[in-house]
Amino acid sequence: MPRTIIIASVALAWLVVSWPSPGAERGVYIPHPDSQHAAGQLTVQFADNVPEDRWADIVAAYGATLDRPMIVDGFAVVTVPDDRRGEIGEALAASGVVRTVEEVTYRYPAAIPNDPLWFHQWNLRLIAADDAWDTTQGEGVIVAVVDTGVAYENFGEFKRAPDFAGTSFADPYDFFDDDSHANDDNGHGSHIAGTIAQTTNNSYGVTGVAYKASIMPVKVCGQDLQQNEYRCPTTAIAEGIRWAAEHGASVINISLSDTGDVTAAEREALEFARNTGAVVIAAAGNGGGDRICDGDPILGYPAAVPSVIAASASGFFGSLSYYSNYGVGEENTNLDVIAPGGNPPVANLPACDVPNEGPASVVTQETYSYRCDGGPIEFQTFAFCGFAGTSMAAAHVSGVAALIRSAYPNLNGSQVRTLIQCSATDVHTPGVDLQTGHGLVQADAAVRDTDGDAIPDCIDSEPFTPTPSPSPTATQVPPPNDCLATPTPSPTPSPTPSPTPTLTPTATPTPSTSPTAAATPTPSPSPTPTATDTPAPTPTPTGSATQTPSPSATVTFSPTPLPIACGDVDCSGTVDGRDALGVILFLVFAEPVAGCISKGYVNCDGVLNEIDALVILRYAGGLPLGLPPGCSGIG
Repeated sequence: MPRTIIIASVALAWLVVSWPSPGAERGVYIPHPDSQHAAGQLTVQFADNVPEDRWADIVAAYGATLDRPMIVDGFAVVTVPDDRRGEIGEALAASGVVRTVEEVTYRYPAAIPNDPLWFHQWNLRLIAADDAWDTTQGEGVIVAVVDTGVAYENFGEFKRAPDFAGTSFADPYDFFDDDSHANDDNGHGSHIAGTIAQTTNNSYGVTGVAYKASIMPVKVCGQDLQQNEYRCPTTAIAEGIRWAAEHGASVINISLSDTGDVTAAEREALEFARNTGAVVIAAAGNGGGDRICDGDPILGYPAAVPSVIAASASGFFGSLSYYSNYGVGEENTNLDVIAPGGNPPVANLPACDVPNEGPASVVTQETYSYRCDGGPIEFQTFAFCGFAGTSMAAAHVSGVAALIRSAYPNLNGSQVRTLIQCSATDVHTPGVDLQTGHGLVQADAAVRDTDGDAIPDCIDSEPFTPTPSPSPTATQVPPPNDCLATPTPSPTPSPTPSPTPTLTPTATPTPSTSPTAAATPTPSPSPTPTATDTPAPTPTPTGSATQTPSPSATVTFSPTPLPIACGDVDCSGTVDGRDALGVILFLVFAEPVAGCISKGYVNCDGVLNEIDALVILRYAGGLPLGLPPGCSGIG
């Protein structure tokens, strides 16, 4: 008998004696009809008792070919004729030796590229990152960036980004091309990594939230040459999550999103990460600005998975960005927090997509020049680009998570999540809500430990409350604080019989000329060593440095202005959106551009910062102020 016939006979004999009985449990075929699928590919999850060396024979019996086992336990990628994927998928699911069969689908970077815009990093000030740096800068923590790769090395056509010269990197891997060089071929991942841990105090460029943390570049996206589209297979995402958790990442950032359900492989990898103690932060998605007022708030995947911290985007003053997804995920879990993602100007949005927001804004980080100016695609020239999206928001939350893990390494993943939630500033309706979750993430509040007991205040059952200082302490030379002299409210005498004229507010347009920020912001944290191989920076084109107010972002003023003791920054006699802008302009340029800046202290912390601007803006819009207990705030 020929040798080939003998081998085939042995294989057939194994299938006959090993095949499950007709009563064996049937698996599930999941087609994902609402998502784009990879042509001719399925993922198969085998039953626990099926040895890996038999997988190829099993799938071959149904007309499929084993492509490769995945690093997610029990899963494999198989190839099939694309026009038969449903038929073969159903047959494999009914085989009795398979738990799930799914189409391979794609997710996409959740960012909205914008023209280059150089402006001070309002985003880091908004979350009080500079105050948190007095406690920690993220040292000792590895953050995995599961994305398009990172510009972290000089290899082939790729070059390390100049402002990553002092950033440390750990255990890179490329699951799209299956090699150990996770170089960025898109620019999105480098932008995300920079927000988390850009080199800081090197007299160049910008800063990151947790700039002493290490970045683990995990590339899961690439160019699909057949479809001529850049995308991220769910198989690669699942393997990237698993890799990150196995190799020591305690924070995993996934700035990718899609409305298609999470796959079984992704869910398995996320559960593995949770069991290792890692916290996973994902972008909620950019489907909010769809020009459809359908009232259907929903989180994208994988942010909708209950074990994942879901991050939506805010703009300049901390309200939900028009494009951001929000709402609930699986098992009725809520959005966790919002974080700076930017709010670029877009014309002709319906009222449901326009927030009570301030000037147009983007998040600036270093990435490839072609992402800024639309020039030829190449990976050796860099510039500082302004992007907007929930991708950027997730990166801020991951940076805060890294600060927490650095300051409190003994906290478990659930405690880190609770700390991110409870330290957020409430910026919408009181309590947890669909639009903003627990509120705007706050780095300083998340790591603050007033009594020094190694338990952050937010989860400390017995925090020490210090006696308020009689004078404010600020990081800049502050203006006088007229609000400190405001007396404690006391019973107001009855009004005199003489009539009081009614004040009718008028909406004053935002000034058409906004300041130009020409200087690179100087970060306030303590110095860090500057890498010896830092290249000499070349001047970066800043494009138009004038911050143009968003035409779609309008401020609704309070219907009943009051005589205001605090908050009237521009001395107009009322508190409105111009006062909030005055505080921001003072913070950016460190000079009293508004005449009554001493009235800007409204949140009782003794420091003039973006939170004061946010409180003023919320007062002007008739919204809850979100002030700490005992703080009378505006008025």
